[in-house]
Amino acid sequence: MEITLKLELKDGSLSGSVTSPGRGGGDPTTTAISDASFKDDTVSFSVEREFNGNKIVSKYTGKLAGDTITGTLLAPGRGGAEPMPREWIAKKG
Repeated sequence: MEITLKLELKDGSLSGSVTSPGRGGGDPTTTAISDASFKDDTVSFSVEREFNGNKIVSKYTGKLAGDTITGTLLAPGRGGAEPMPREWIAKKG
């Protein structure tokens, strides 16, 4: 699945959004990031979404090298399962 990440670093403060494809071919969904930071080429932020009345928080961390961020996403597992780390890569477009 391809997701669009927009980040902006201004006056030492990181902000941005994540746009995901819509479920079942629906319209894409854009969500603001929160708890964002950038220090020593390391980026971290959270994305909070709601699904079926449940709040789901995914936590991203990554390392910037050139025009690419490579990192780990920690998201809740299905049905309340323990969070499972997954790799993610963002490339400047």
